[in-house]
Amino acid sequence: MLPFQTYSWERAESIQAMQVISWDEAGRLQLRGAVAHLDVPRRGVLQGDTMVTISGQELRTTDLRNPDLPQAGGKTLLAWNVTQLHVVGDHILQIEERPSSGNYLRIMAPNATTTTTSLIVTAATDPNRALAEIPLGEGVVVGSHVSGQHLTLVQERTAA
Repeated sequence: MLPFQTYSWERAESIQAMQVISWDEAGRLQLRGAVAHLDVPRRGVLQGDTMVTISGQELRTTDLRNPDLPQAGGKTLLAWNVTQLHVVGDHILQIEERPSSGNYLRIMAPNATTTTTSLIVTAATDPNRALAEIPLGEGVVVGSHVSGQHLTLVQERTAA
């Protein structure tokens, strides 16, 4: 297993994944399938035919009985990138923004990147366990306001 990050110009997105590698009959390294992550995976371990990988945001299990076509198993979100939050009664509304490309591309070509935004609802007593996640699509939330039980968001979207 080898963690990697690259940019796909064809799909215009950053790819963060764990690459499965094996040896062929002649002892040469052979690339097999890859398992995508929300961000760059940091560690991995094989447990029989199951690969367990962890990144800064998630823990994943993957069935490797066919290493060329890894099958997703379970996953759990460990952390998310909160840029704004609001306490509303017994809940916390957390606005997460996830850039779709790596830091290098954001610096070199800032207009080529997009940000995927979600609203994550948690209990105020357990802010690290998501009760609900609502995708808000691409675009940075430039403002948010709560009035009573209503959340108002202003989201910037660039024309393609």
